[in-house]
Amino acid sequence: MSAIRAYGMDRLAEAGELSDTWNRALDWLAGKAAGAVTPGVFLDTVEGPLAREQENLAAAVSHSAARSDHRHVPLAVALARLQYQQEQLTAARTLLAGVLERVRGPEDRSAALALAARSACLQDDHAAALAFAQEAVAAGRTGRHPGRLANALDALAAARLCRGEFSDAVAVFAECLDVVRTLGCPLDLALCRHHLAWALLQAGRAAEAEQLMQECLPELETNAPPGQVTAALHTAGAIRLALGDVDAAERRFAEVLLKAPPGESFHGLYPLEGLAIVAAERGDLQRSLRLYAAAAAMRRRIDTEPEAHWWGQVEAVVARVRERVHPSGVSAAMAAGRRLRGARLVAYALRGTQVRSVRQESVQTAGSGRVDAVGQPPLTGRESAVAELVAEGMTNQQIASHLGLAKSTVAGHLDRVRDKLGVRSRTQIAVRVTGRVAGPEPGLHTDV
Repeated sequence: MSAIRAYGMDRLAEAGELSDTWNRALDWLAGKAAGAVTPGVFLDTVEGPLAREQENLAAAVSHSAARSDHRHVPLAVALARLQYQQEQLTAARTLLAGVLERVRGPEDRSAALALAARSACLQDDHAAALAFAQEAVAAGRTGRHPGRLANALDALAAARLCRGEFSDAVAVFAECLDVVRTLGCPLDLALCRHHLAWALLQAGRAAEAEQLMQECLPELETNAPPGQVTAALHTAGAIRLALGDVDAAERRFAEVLLKAPPGESFHGLYPLEGLAIVAAERGDLQRSLRLYAAAAAMRRRIDTEPEAHWWGQVEAVVARVRERVHPSGVSAAMAAGRRLRGARLVAYALRGTQVRSVRQESVQTAGSGRVDAVGQPPLTGRESAVAELVAEGMTNQQIASHLGLAKSTVAGHLDRVRDKLGVRSRTQIAVRVTGRVAGPEPGLHTDV
């Protein structure tokens, strides 16, 4: 508990107002949680109204649990959903385990079980994922909200995919699509088409998957949450790879890395693995091994497992690469890949691909006061230090602590760095800084 929060609690207790304040806070948060489950189908992938209240929500969950408050269950499910979205999967599953049997109402129960199924899927717990999803669908069929049934069907299809049951997954996604068509929501329809396309790809039906992606990708790129956009772009890249269009696949995977959320996330893992396959197809064998090793190390750090079919494809390619590289070269490349992390990993993965587009974008924005690398205003010493720490993957708060600055001062330096480099995102800063001051990563410039 922060010092300010503790001070406020003490003052409220002294005034005899603490109990009433807690009651009002729980009512307000529970109302927000209830409002978060009414719109849309795919609750677990869309940021809800409580995303900015996580600290208060966690305090409310703890407070309500200690008092057996009736508001504890919906608040706990809402917090578990936030944790799932932030890839805190163990925390989400632990919280859900304590409340699932107490969720009342078929729609609410179906939604909570679907969330548990998705969390189990990402942790490679296939048996639990299937059991949760099947129960979610059963609850959804007894309710009156077709959107909750569609959400449960989507979770069940995902569980089937995790188990390698591709034909069954396609059938369940198709049923989900039939339900979603009745709801009149273009974004939910596009999301469902994307999920079906991914299943069709894994079932060996790439041409059908490509047709679905052509139908849904424009809507997703315009209106979907960032995580859904990156997932769809990866699917589009994987389809192009299956159809033999290596150049288009590379462009899609690079685009995903530029759009992926900052920090280590499963959204960045699949395109890294995709680029490892692309590198192997082009004969850039050590680059393939480095990207593979970097992605595998990241998967271990964030405790997430790939879908078996995709991972089998990656492993098969890497096995062929290993056969063509001397064992000492394999060891060196894998060790170098494992050292790549954060923004420097993204910058390395983008070299020679989407990096060119980042630099071209800088030229195109020159008319608005920005300038390209040629003749651009030099960064000051402090600006360079901040930019290099961004490239290391630090947040603004971490940079502020490291340099002894205020967080607002760091933000101001970053604004000037963006203007001088002619870029917008932290990833683009990392790409430019890595190219300007770091050169190739140690041990990453010699192919065998």
